[in-house]
Amino acid sequence: MSVQFDFSQLSAFEVKIMNMLGQESRESRQLMNTLGSGLAREIRKNVRKRTKMKTGNLRKGIKKGKPYYYNKDQSFEVRVHEYAPHAHLVEYGHKMLTKYKKPVSNGYSFVRGKGFTKDAEKNYETAFAKDIDKFLDKLPKKGFG
Repeated sequence: MSVQFDFSQLSAFEVKIMNMLGQESRESRQLMNTLGSGLAREIRKNVRKRTKMKTGNLRKGIKKGKPYYYNKDQSFEVRVHEYAPHAHLVEYGHKMLTKYKKPVSNGYSFVRGKGFTKDAEKNYETAFAKDIDKFLDKLPKKGFG
């Protein structure tokens, strides 16, 4: 699962500030942790809305990773993982099989995916922009890290 956000709403000055901070500053790590936690929270909320709870492992399996610097793209990233072994089946859909690994003959043989991460990405975009604006407003008060 990969979520991309558009930074076109930021002014050129704000983009320069974000690039200047880079990976070393404590504030940028805190920002990435906040953004990752918010996205994980939004995904859990969508999972709760769209699926029935049997064991709760799908919800418990959504975790935020540590912020890291990705050299290939020269970007600072944080990932939100789905650790449940069946998460991809619920997200994207799957073919129903019998115990003999043959497609089900009666009824529907394909279970449609719930698509909760794409909707969470759309829902989180406004909160994402607000979090970045709040972070950039606090920077001049604190000074650069």
